[in-house]
Amino acid sequence: GVMEFRHKGDPADIPAGFRPWFEVSGRRSTSHTLLFGHWSALGYRSGPGYVALDSGCLWGRCLTALRLEDRCVFDVPCQGGGD
Repeated sequence: GVMEFRHKGDPADIPAGFRPWFEVSGRRSTSHTLLFGHWSALGYRSGPGYVALDSGCLWGRCLTALRLEDRCVFDVPCQGGGD
């Protein structure tokens, strides 16, 4: 029942005993689809009840948008580099 906010990297490297919030079984929001960002290491991904939209534009990857009507995904290359 404790959240860990310091980890910013890949979910494969999450500290022992923790998991991404969207993988927690029995979370109350499972009946809705949540769209979120601010975890660029995930890249774009979607699963049951969630869509992660942060695809790292700040780091020179791309900006991702989702058209809600048909869930069509659009990517636009970015010029960045984290400077």
